[in-house]
Amino acid sequence: MFDAHSLYQMDEVFPGYMFNHKEEDSAFMWSSFEGENPHSIEHELTFFDWDEKIGGYKANTEIHRERTYPITTFVSILEDIGFKNIKVSADFGNSEPKQDSNRWFFEAEK
Repeated sequence: MFDAHSLYQMDEVFPGYMFNHKEEDSAFMWSSFEGENPHSIEHELTFFDWDEKIGGYKANTEIHRERTYPITTFVSILEDIGFKNIKVSADFGNSEPKQDSNRWFFEAEK
C-alpha cells in the first residue's frame, strides 16, 4: 500500500499554494512553486521558533521537492516488478479516482 499526489494536486492545486500558521511561541510559513520537471513541485517551509536565549525567533527553512506520474505509469511499474491485483482508489479508499482527486491510493500484492 502507498499513496501519491495526483496530477491535479501537483499541476493545479500546489503551484502558488500558501499556508501560514501562528502560535504563541512559533510560526510556520509554507509556499509552493512549480518544479523543474513535469508534475513536480517545490515546497518552501519556514519554521520560526522562539528562542529565550536570543529573545527572538530562530528561523529554519527547508525545501521539499515532490514529483508524481500518471496512474498508468504507477500501475505499469508495479506490474513490471511483479505486483498483481493492483487497485487504485481516491479519498482514502472511499471512491474511484476522478479528474480532481487530490491523492491516489494504491494496493497491490507481490
